Amino acid sequence: MTPSVPTPSDALDIAALRASPPPAGARGEIGRRLVRLALESRDADAARLAAEWMNADPAVDTALYLPLERALSVEPDAVYAFVRAVVGEAGERTGIWRERLKAAALASLQVAVSDGDGETVLNWLRLIAREPAAYDLSDVLTSGFAAAQNRARSEPDLARSLVLLAAKRTPVLLDTLLSDDGLRAQLPESLCEALHYGVGDPLALLSDFGAEVFLATLSRATGLRAAPLFSAESVERVWALAGGDNGTAAAAEKLIKTWSAGDPLDWMPAEAVTALFTAALLDRRDDLFYALVSRSAARPDFVPLLAAGVAGSGRGTAEALALTAQAMAAGHLDKQGAADVYVALLDAWSWDPTAFDMIEQLARILQQHAEVQIASTALWQILGVASDRKEDFSARTALRRLTTSFDALEDENILAEEVTRLFTVVNWNGAARTGLLNWWREYTHSAPVARLQRLERALPEKSADGRRPEDLRAILGTVLAYRRMAGKRTLAQFAEDVATAHAVLLAFADSFDPNAKRALQFDPVTFRYELESHLSELADPERKILANNLKEMAALIAVMAEHRSKASLVRRAEDVDRLLMAGDSDPHGAVDALKWMSGFLSGSQQNDADED
Repeated sequence: MTPSVPTPSDALDIAALRASPPPAGARGEIGRRLVRLALESRDADAARLAAEWMNADPAVDTALYLPLERALSVEPDAVYAFVRAVVGEAGERTGIWRERLKAAALASLQVAVSDGDGETVLNWLRLIAREPAAYDLSDVLTSGFAAAQNRARSEPDLARSLVLLAAKRTPVLLDTLLSDDGLRAQLPESLCEALHYGVGDPLALLSDFGAEVFLATLSRATGLRAAPLFSAESVERVWALAGGDNGTAAAAEKLIKTWSAGDPLDWMPAEAVTALFTAALLDRRDDLFYALVSRSAARPDFVPLLAAGVAGSGRGTAEALALTAQAMAAGHLDKQGAADVYVALLDAWSWDPTAFDMIEQLARILQQHAEVQIASTALWQILGVASDRKEDFSARTALRRLTTSFDALEDENILAEEVTRLFTVVNWNGAARTGLLNWWREYTHSAPVARLQRLERALPEKSADGRRPEDLRAILGTVLAYRRMAGKRTLAQFAEDVATAHAVLLAFADSFDPNAKRALQFDPVTFRYELESHLSELADPERKILANNLKEMAALIAVMAEHRSKASLVRRAEDVDRLLMAGDSDPHGAVDALKWMSGFLSGSQQNDADED
C-alpha cells in the first residue's frame, strides 16, 4: 500500500517552527514549503514566518523569492496576498517588499484585464485603490485603469463602474476617463452630464450613486465652477455628511475646506452661498464662516447673502452685531454695507422691538454718515419702533432723514399724506415735533405758490388716528397769506405801495372823516364840479377802473373793520392793539395783521422761530 503524501499543513507546525526555529542551513527547504503553504492556503502565518527568515538571511531570501517570482505568472493574486501579509512588518527591508507588492499587483491586474471578467478587474482596482498611500501603488493603479479603459469602451457596466470607482477613490484619474469619448458614451446620461458637463440634479446623483460619487461630483464641479450642481439642498447635504460618522465625513469636510480656502465663490449660486453661511453659523464654526465671507465679499449680492445667512442662523441681536462688526473690521463691509445688512436683518426679524440695539446702531450710522442711504420704508420702521419706546435719538435721526427724502416727492397728495403721518408719529416728542415744524416752514418757504395751493387742497383734515394737523395747516396758510399780500413785489416795492396806500387813505380820512373840531359838510354838486374839472386827465377806461377800485376799496375797508379784534368787557381797545403789536395775540383779520406786522417790523416782538 502506497503511503499517503502529507500536505504542507500536515507536515508543518508553524507554531513549533516559530518557537524552535530550525538551523540556518535547513531553512531553505522548510521555507519553500512555507511559501507553498502560504500560496495555496493563503496562510498569513506561514507567509510571515517565511518572510522573517528571508529578512534575516539574504541567501534564504534569494532561495524563497524564486518560487514567488515563478508564481507571478500563474497565480499573481496568491503572491499579492503573500506579500501584502508581510509588507507592513518588513522593517528595514520595507522598500524591497513594497517593490515586490507592486510587481504582484501589476501582474494580478494584467491577468485580470486580459483573462478575467469586468467584476474581477474592478475588484482588483478597488483593492489597490484602498491600499495605504505608503505602499506607493498609484502607478500600478494608473496602469490598471488604463488597461481597463480599453475594455470599458465596449462594456457599459465596466465603464460605469470604472468611473464610479475613480470618482470615489481616485479622482485624479477621473479626468482621463471622462476625456475618453468612447468610454463616456457608455455611461448613464445623468452620471455623464453631472461629472463631465457639471449639470444635472445632485440630489438624484446622491440617491442613485451614493454619497461618495455625490461628493466627488461636487468637488469636480467646484474646480469647473459649474454652478448648476449647487443649491441650498446640495450644500446642506454636504454639511450633513461632514458632520456624520460615516466614511464620507472626511471627503465632505475636505470639500467644505475647499470652498472656504480656495478660489472666490463668485460663481456659486446665491442660495448655495447663503446655505454655507447659515450652516457654519448654526454649527458655531465662526472661523469657517469668516473664511467663507472672505471668499464671497467681492460678489455684488454679498450684503443680502450675508444678512440672509445670519438671519437663518438663529443668532441673536448681539451676536449679529458682532458678526457684522467683524466683517467691517476685515474690510468686507463699509458703512453703507453695514447699514444694508442691518436693514435686511431687521426686515427678516419683522423689526422686532427686542432688536432695538441694532435699530439704535443703524440710527447711529445714519446720524454720523450723511452719505449712507436706506429706503424710506426702513426709516418709517425706525421711527415707529422708536416712538413706541419713546426713544428720542433714533426718532429724531429717522425724522431728519425722512424730511430730507420728502424734498424729492413730486406728488403733492403723497407729500401731504406723508407729512401728516409723520406729524402724528412724532407728536409725542417735543424736540422732534419742533424739528418737523421747522422743516415744514423751510419747505413751504421755498415752494412756489402753485405747489403750495395744491398742498393746501391735499392736506387732510385729520390724520389716520383722528388728529387734526392744525400746526401744519397754520404754517401753510400763513405762507400763502404772505405770498398773496406781497405778490411779486420785493419788500422795498411793497413798502412803497404801502406808503402810497397810506397816503391815499390818509387823504380820504382828512377830507371826509368828521372829528371834534369839524363836522363833515358835503355838497354833491360842488364835488362833481371838482371831479369834472379833472376828468380830462383820465382816459375813459381809466375812469371806469378808478370808479370800480373806489367802490371795492370802500367795501374792503368795511369788511376789514368787521374782522378786526374788538374790545371786550375784559380788554380795552388799547389792550388789544398792544397785544397785537407785541405779538402776544394772533391776528383775526387784515386790520389785525397790519398791527401785528407793524409790531414785528418795529422790533416789538420776540422771534418765536429763534426760540424754537
